[in-house]
Parts: sequence; structure tokens; C-alpha cells
Amino acid sequence: MYHATHPHRGALMRGMLALLLCGPTVAMAQDCDEGERQRLANEARDLAKRNAWSGVERAYNNLLGTGCSLSFDDHELGAESAEKLGKTFQVYERLATAREIDQRSKIIEEMESINQQFGRVKIKGDPRFRPELVRESMPFAPNQRKSIEYAMQVVANTGSFEGMLPRGEYQIGTRSFLVEPGEEWQSIVVDKVKGRGEDQPLLRYVNVVAGLGPSMMFAGEPVDPRVSPGLADGASTFAPESVVGGGAALETGVEMGLSYHEPAIGVAATLAYDGAYGAHTFHTTTAWLGVTVRPEEWRFVVGPTYSLSFAQGRGVASWFDVNQEELAEDIEYRGVVRAAGLRAGVGYGLIDLDKMRGLVQFDLAWRTDASRSYMGAGIRFGIVPTVPRFKG
Repeated sequence: MYHATHPHRGALMRGMLALLLCGPTVAMAQDCDEGERQRLANEARDLAKRNAWSGVERAYNNLLGTGCSLSFDDHELGAESAEKLGKTFQVYERLATAREIDQRSKIIEEMESINQQFGRVKIKGDPRFRPELVRESMPFAPNQRKSIEYAMQVVANTGSFEGMLPRGEYQIGTRSFLVEPGEEWQSIVVDKVKGRGEDQPLLRYVNVVAGLGPSMMFAGEPVDPRVSPGLADGASTFAPESVVGGGAALETGVEMGLSYHEPAIGVAATLAYDGAYGAHTFHTTTAWLGVTVRPEEWRFVVGPTYSLSFAQGRGVASWFDVNQEELAEDIEYRGVVRAAGLRAGVGYGLIDLDKMRGLVQFDLAWRTDASRSYMGAGIRFGIVPTVPRFKG
């Protein structure tokens, strides 16, 4: 028996198939910030007119992060900025992307020219002991010279390099190698350098940490009728009731990078003042030693703290009773709280300040004086060291 296909059913199936095929495209389009794409594209063109190629490079990388489909002109300008900076392999990659949009003869000729003059090299070294990349006879062509100078800079700062170099003989450490044009990658493993030169410091970076912002503190009332050892200052000093306060925090110190591998790992030592004002006033000084992890623009830090709080206020614990007419909430207290604890922070870099990075950071802290726990939270706006990163 034969069954006739219902015409509406066929149309429905075709519609569902089209929706499935177009769904990812629609989702991608929704993820694209077209206004930001246009702003960055205009910014890149304006910077190119002023020969600010580092700015053009930054704008192009930000364009890639918008999730939008970029134009032929966007990729072509990105290739030009990479060429001005000596990043030849990035030039080739961006030209290849532009070629997928429009196979202009100019683009094809540029890619062929790169393949005829440059070879692909992977230099694998130790970031802690970085040798010098040397080429005795530098080429005359500006783009080739710039490519070599860029590779030298990357090796000097990371110990490794992955990219393109002009045809010729090179030396790195105790090894000599020859670069020949072609699409095959040549791997060079660098011998470890004995000793450490002046240009190879033990620390990856050292610089100031500073921050300012609002903070809050909460401490619940102790469950046991005991006076905090830190607050014990005679018969007139009593354990405060539950404390909630807000104020401002100021922090300064130093951060040092210890690891040359990514993500960068280091340590930070800071001294901070936190103020909590209101019915309960706490002036707190805290020393913090934290381990830092710096992947890309993020900053994660965690470590132990020790603090002194000079506290005073009105209102003692509800269980306090000395058989007097004055109510517990009217009794004044004062004293010093000594507390140890743990603090963690998560920050993100927003502003490039050359050797410094402007960031916003959210912190959580816990400390105890053996009688009660003190919880704190705050937002810091400040500066941290920029992690030197060179990619090739």
C-alpha cells in the first residue's frame, strides 16, 4: 500500500531543518556586539593614520574578541600592524583569513613572497635562563630586520619563540641553525645556560601594589559568656554584641613574580587599613602575605593575615548581666582585637599603565580572635604590576 505525503508535513520538515541549520548562525549573530565592532574598526583606522601600530594591534585583537565577523579590510589592516611590529607569522595568518573573504591577487602575492623569504621556527628554551638570539649579518629589507628584532625581543623575555624568521644563519646559546623558506616547522631546543646574566633576573617582575575602596565587616555575638582575650582591658571592657559596619579601606605593598611559566605565579605582601564606622567603630590594620596567580588579565590571590583592631562602641553581648539598671545595649566598650585569618581576592585588569595595570578586585576575608569570627568583604580599585608577556 502506498501512502501519500501530506504537503504541509513536508513544509514543516523543511522549516525545522532550516531552523536547525540557521540556529547556530542566529546565536552567533546575537553574540556579536556590532556597535563595539564598528567602534574598534574606526579606532584601528585612526591609529593607523598616526602610525600608532601597537594601538592598531591592540584594537585588532579586541575586534577578534567581539565575536563578530570581520571584514577583509579589518584583517588586511591587522596584517599591516603585525608587519610593522615584526610579527611575520601573524601577518601570514591574517592574510590567509582575508584571502578566505576575497582572493585578491595582492594578498596572494604577499603570502607567496613571505613563503619564499621566511621559514617557520620553534625555539624551545628555559624561561628562567634566557640565551641571546644572534644573527651576524642583518638583512637590508626593513620587514626582515623588524622580524629578527621582534624574535630577539621575545627570546630575551621568554627564552622561546614560535614564528617566522628570514632565510639565513642564526645562533642561540651554543647552537647554530639555518633557516630555510618553506611551510615545515623547524624545532630548535636550546641548551641550558650556566649562570644567570644581568639581563636574566631571578624575579620576573617586582612592583608596587596599591588599592582603595569600600569595605564591610560583620562579627556575630559570641555564644559563650566570655570576654575576648583581645578586648579584656579591665572591668569596664566587655564583649561587644553582633557587629555590622562599613567604611573605607586603603592598601599598599609589593608584588613579585616568581615563575616564568604561564600563568605567572608570585607573592604579594601588603599592609592595609580598614575602617568600620557607626555604633561600632573598628580601626583595623592588617598584614597580608598572599600567593598570586596571573592568567591573562585576571589576578587571583590568597593567603594568611594578621590584624590589630582598635575597637570601641556601645552595646555589649546580650548575655552580659552585672545586676545593674543600665541595659546591655547602652554599655560602652573599648579595647584591642588581635586576630589571625585568611583573605582571598579576585581581580581583573582594566587599564594599561605600561609597567602597571589598573584593576578592580573583589576581596573576602575571615579572621578570628578565638572568641568570635570576623567576616569582611570589599572592592578595591587600584594598581598592580603588569606581567611582562611576549608572544611570538
